[in-house]
Parts: sequence; structure tokens; C-alpha cells
Amino acid sequence: MLKLTINKLLKRFFMTIVLVGALADGYGQNDTVDYSSRRLIVKFKERDKVPFGRQNAADLLDALTLGIDDGKIFEVKELGPENTGKKRLDAHRSPLTYLLQFDTDQEIDKLIAHYEQSSIFEYVEPDFVGHAASFMQLGFQPNDPFYSRQWYLGNDGSFDLAPAREGADINMELAWDVEQGDKNVIVAILDTGVKLDHPEFQGRIWVNKLEMPNGVDDDRNGFIDDLQGWNFVDDNNLLHDQSGHGTHVTGVLAASGNNGTGYAGVDWNCSLMICKVLDNDLSGFYSWWINAIYFAVDNGADVINMSLGGEAYSRSLEEAVNYAHDNGVVVVASAQNFNADQTFYPAGYSNTIAVGATDPDDSRSTAFLGSSSAGSNYGQHIDVVAPGNYIFGLSHVSNANYDVLLGGTSQSAPLVSGLMALLKAQDPGRLAEDLANIVFSTSDDRVGNPEEDIPGWDAFYGFGRINAFKALNASTDATLADSVNIYPNPASGELHVAYRFSRVKTLSISLINLKGQTVSTLLQESRKRASVQRFDVSQVSPGQYVLMFRTGKGILTRKLILAR
Repeated sequence: MLKLTINKLLKRFFMTIVLVGALADGYGQNDTVDYSSRRLIVKFKERDKVPFGRQNAADLLDALTLGIDDGKIFEVKELGPENTGKKRLDAHRSPLTYLLQFDTDQEIDKLIAHYEQSSIFEYVEPDFVGHAASFMQLGFQPNDPFYSRQWYLGNDGSFDLAPAREGADINMELAWDVEQGDKNVIVAILDTGVKLDHPEFQGRIWVNKLEMPNGVDDDRNGFIDDLQGWNFVDDNNLLHDQSGHGTHVTGVLAASGNNGTGYAGVDWNCSLMICKVLDNDLSGFYSWWINAIYFAVDNGADVINMSLGGEAYSRSLEEAVNYAHDNGVVVVASAQNFNADQTFYPAGYSNTIAVGATDPDDSRSTAFLGSSSAGSNYGQHIDVVAPGNYIFGLSHVSNANYDVLLGGTSQSAPLVSGLMALLKAQDPGRLAEDLANIVFSTSDDRVGNPEEDIPGWDAFYGFGRINAFKALNASTDATLADSVNIYPNPASGELHVAYRFSRVKTLSISLINLKGQTVSTLLQESRKRASVQRFDVSQVSPGQYVLMFRTGKGILTRKLILAR
């Protein structure tokens, strides 16, 4: 146990805390939510009320835990490196959030209730577990020998493993005439690692130029010899892929194209930052994901791909996603594969691009690789869809095996991330909102089942199936918003909308329900480029909606909840 340095009075204070009962919605009551019984995430309140620094926080937490039988903390870690911020907003990184690891199994409900009695935490939550989202089986056409298998890049309707329709693809062949990527754009792959020596990734793996292989933390970011990324599972710099998921996902996104080898990824030139956050069983703690997001942002990533998800909502994970968004980094996540109106995280957060999957005939995937028990999730959080079934790719054990076949929203997400990287290469000044708005406004609508893919946004296809060529040919003026803010959210009675747009002649604001139907036109053909508007929404039924801003330049959306 950690050595205590807190004074006896502080210890007595904590030991007098009395448990008043388990949480009303105890985590233990939901058997489907996976979390560790030996790990807990806490965030302190204002830093001026608590003595910070890892050892002080550890002592404080250890003293608090003395009030619980058998509660022995053997390790306390900050979530997110303490001294990063070479490029980004380092003010956020003063440590407030910690991962606690216990040496025995704990009753998590009781432990959370006990900690919350102290009133010094903003929140206390389990370290949830999430999983990868794949099912596995063993104008310009690039010269990659297996390119003909990649129906999702250029579909001529001849794919023989499933019903296919010509044009049911992301229009990649014409897109490569416009943009093929830039090595200065960094994409972070949060997955099971990667086969670093694969020819398809030659010269593509990100290199930390501030670090030397000398056993010293040269760049003082909390990681020793983080030369090409970091292994958050084993807490070292070994990035090898032992399950294959990460190698396959990385290949879909970024296999070098037109190199006479294997397959072609979406982006042929971006740099790949490898963050291992899933173990050999394709599972991972949220704390690993959180630290990897902070690591990626603070080390210069432009796009983060997360082909994974967990059922449990987590404030600490959402804060990490928001940190990426606030620094202009777009986070793309898979929606998961249960063919259900079910939200997984991080896909469910408002600042994440949530991606569903489609088949070779543009229908929503409802049977990955023929398995009737799985399909693409849907719901109010879905932003776009991309092909995700019968996806051939790279092997993690052989540079000569190109027969690995996977299906799932894990394969859809890297197609979107690759497109985001191309858009960033085309215009490095684009931020996360800019990239999202371009992809949303240029996606192909009404391509799937007409009962699901209705006009406009819907809960099954989002804004539609992505179209790389249209996105890369969108006017640079399609980057709509300098500033948009809606409040309160959730709202009831009156909704406030503050906006400022550039180069917009007219503006309409509509309230869209989850079926893609216009519930109310709040503003019609306004010519004001900047304004604060108040709208009466008291007569609109409570629920989840999309606030859609339309101009002659494109579409911008914000998710909105209306309450009673």
C-alpha cells in the first residue's frame, strides 16, 4: 500500500464517513455493462481545494479508502500525461482525473457511494470495458493486385460474395484524382496495434522526433521511448498486433496505394500514430482509451480512429473526446454491431463522428459476413454510414497473406477517417467541425432501403453514405461556421441559438426529428450572418432532435434534446 503522508486529522475525517446506501442506479444491477471490480476513475473538483501532484492525490485517496474494509489501493495514475501540450491546450492537463487500481475485488457500487460522501470529487465512475467492432474470416484504378476485391472503393456490381450494386461505394477512384494524402497529416489508430514491418506501411509510421531510443523520457510527456506511439495495454512502446484487428483497420484506412502490393487504402500518404488500446481478446479499459486520446492530441494527431466501443457512458471518456474536438482533432468511432437502436461510446458523444455500416448493395448491414446475429447499430447518434461488410485486408502475421476478411462498423470507421485525412491534406486549416460539415453535406442520401433511408438525416443512415469525390470537390466555402452555440441543451420552453457565419447569403434553421422529418422551420431565409435568436419550442414533443442550418454553401447540424 502507498505510504501515507496525510495528517492523522485528515485520516480521522475520512474514516468517520458513513455509507448511506448504494447508488440508486447501481452498476452491478446491469449485467450487460462490463467494468473492472479492481479499477475506479475519479475526478477531483476545483484544484484549489485539493493538494495536487500524484503522490499527494494518492495519499489523499488512500486515506479516504481506509474507511472501506479491504480497500487497498496499490497504484494511482493520472489520466492523460501531466506535462504534454507541445502543440495543444496544455492548461487542461493539470492532473485532476486519476485511475485507482486495487489489489482485491471491490464492491464498486459501495466504493463509489463511499467516495461521493466526501464531496471532493466531480465524479466517480467504474473503469468500463469496451470492445472492437468486427467480425472476422480468414477514375483512377491503382495497380495493387487485389484491388478488384475492394468493392467499397469502386463498385461495378460484380462482387461475388454478396448481392452488389454498381455505384454502391464511396466514389474513391475519382477522389484520388483530387487528393491522395499528405505525410504531414497524422492519423492516430487506437486499436490492437499494427504489423509495423508490413510493406503497405513502409515509411508511413509516425516518428516522434523529440524522443530518442535511450530509456529516457526526452520530450517529458510521461512516456519513455514513445518513438512511434504507445502501448496503453502493457504500458510500454511495443506496438505489435497479436490479434489482427488493428492491422486490418489500418490497412483499410491507409494501405499505400498504386505501389504494386496488396490493397489500396483511402489515404496513401498520411502518417500513422499507433496507440494500442485493445488486448488480444479485442477488449480494453476506458482508461486506456482516455490516455490514448490525450496522447494523440498532445502529440499532433489530426484525426483519431476508434473502431471500438463500450455500452457504458463515461464522463471521463467524453472529456477526452471534447479535448480532442476543442483542439481541432476529429474523432471517428464505430457504432458497433448488434443490429439495434443502441448507443455505444465514444460513438454516442456529440463531438464524435459515429459511423454505421452498409453492404455491397448499399443496404444497411444486418448480417455481417452472413451472420444473422449481427448488424450495424442505428439511432439518434448516427452521423454517416460507409461500407463495412465483406472487407478484405491485411494480415498481422504475414506480409503475403491478403485473404483476411472482416465485417463490421470497425471497417466502416477507417473509411471515414481516411476521408477526413484527405480533406485535412487538401486544406490544413480545417478543424474538426469543418471536416464533419463537409462530409455530412456531401454524403449520398436515399441510397439504401427506402423504409430506412428517408430524405434528409435519419437514424439508420445518418446524413447518408459518404462520397469522397463530392467531399473533396466541395467548395472551400462549405466550411460554414465561425461560431454556433445552442443553449440550454437539453432545452424546454425557449431555445437560444447564437451563430456567426462567413460568406452566407441566406440561412434557414430547421428542427429535424429522428426520422429525418422537419418538425419545425425555426428560421426561414434570413440574411443575417450573425445573430442571437430565441425560439419557442414549448409545443414540440420531448425527445432527441437535430438542429439543421442550411445555406447555399452546405449543411451544418447540432444535436438537441428537448425536455418537458
